[in-house]
Formats: sequence, structure tokens, C-alpha cells
Amino acid sequence: MRKYIAFDLELPTPDRDPHDLTVRSRECLDAERNGCCLAKVDAKTFAFTEFTPARGSVKSRLSSPIAHVGDLVWIEDAATTGAG
Repeated sequence: MRKYIAFDLELPTPDRDPHDLTVRSRECLDAERNGCCLAKVDAKTFAFTEFTPARGSVKSRLSSPIAHVGDLVWIEDAATTGAG
């Protein structure tokens, strides 16, 4: 039998358009396309945190976060790659 947790969160900034979810260790990460942020949900406390990456010369459109070993997270910026 599998164990899982289902929950519903009210986003602090609802118009951010959460997109593409990845899970690592004890947190869920998603890219927020309209706000150009990465959001994190702590699986133990359900605390929701938004991080704004450094801005480049073009408005970002984050997509496809991928959890990696350790503290690394890879994120595609579809605004500059032409993908998405």
C-alpha cells in the first residue's frame, strides 16, 4: 500500500501561473511562469516560499524545474531559449 499526502494551497500570488512540479527530499518545487519565480512547499510544514532569481536583460518565463543531487535545482528559462 502506498502512502501519500494530498493538500490544497492558497497561493500568496495567485496570478503567478504555477507550472511544472518536481519533488526532492522534503519539498516540492514549481516554476511560476507569470511571476518569474521558483516556489517551494515544505512537505512537513506546508510553508510556501517564493524565490526570485536574478533578472537578465529579457523577462524570464521559468519552466521545468529538475531536482538534482544535493541542493541543486535546474530550471529552464523558456523566454530566452525559445522552448515552451
